[in-house]
Amino acid sequence: MTVASNHKEVTCPFCGRPSSRIHSTYNRTFQDLPIQGNKVFIIIRNRKMFCDNSD
Repeated sequence: MTVASNHKEVTCPFCGRPSSRIHSTYNRTFQDLPIQGNKVFIIIRNRKMFCDNSD
């Protein structure tokens, strides 16, 4: 199962301003409980964003 955000903008956790410029992406993978004997891996595709606040 792969999960990805579809938001075009995110809010900076430090200054609260919106940002839409992507810095980089990375995947996080973890294993969940088996379903009907099959292994389940959940892959979260995450983005790092630039903050344009000069402060």
